[in-house]
Amino acid sequence: MTNGSESELHLGPDNAASQALGCVASSWAMLELHIDAIIWALADVSPYKGACITAQLPNVSRRLYAFASLVDQHKPKAPLSKKIAQFIDASNKLSRKMNRVIHDPWAHKGSDALADSYRVEVTDEMRLTFNLVPATYTDLFNLSMEIEEHRGKLIQNRLEGSEDRA
Repeated sequence: MTNGSESELHLGPDNAASQALGCVASSWAMLELHIDAIIWALADVSPYKGACITAQLPNVSRRLYAFASLVDQHKPKAPLSKKIAQFIDASNKLSRKMNRVIHDPWAHKGSDALADSYRVEVTDEMRLTFNLVPATYTDLFNLSMEIEEHRGKLIQNRLEGSEDRA
């Protein structure tokens, strides 16, 4: 790693990957904010009081469980409960993808805009994984868009749910 060659592996993401990682993190933060806002509304508390509560929930799974429990308190129709269960399942799968991308170390080869980027995946879920996983700007952008689409489903279902209560 001392000769500066283009095939040398450098720790940290390249500039394009850094920007795309920021998009993924920002999209996820917006999804969490929307989930929090729904919890506050269902609990009938102000955003300031609600934030004191939801800030203590360690991850999106716990927020979604609180969300589902609050919806049950409002005695929803069965199809809405099924939609919520499906949304929670999809959210948990998306959360795992986001966590890998955001929390794994990054490396790259090359120094230009077309540098090869890699996630350094180290897991031990029943069996050790220690790999360089290729990732492109497009992969990261697509994940950000997937999160945005998922957030859109939450917003759409919230609007449909409010129509059902009217």
